[in-house]
Amino acid sequence: MSVAEVWFFQNNQFAVYNLRDESYQLVSKCELLPNLDLTILAQYVVADDPLDATIAFREKIREMAD
Repeated sequence: MSVAEVWFFQNNQFAVYNLRDESYQLVSKCELLPNLDLTILAQYVVADDPLDATIAFREKIREMAD
């Protein structure tokens, strides 16, 4: 069994790897969720309060959709 995509979060940023030809390759953006801006998401991952971060992230996504 293999995993199509893996994310690592280090130094306040995401690194995304996709499985290609039996090895993982670093890619510039998530292929499974192509509209997800990982730079914006990273701002909320490091928040002290997970609930507040979730609420703020949802609000940001709504703003971007308008």
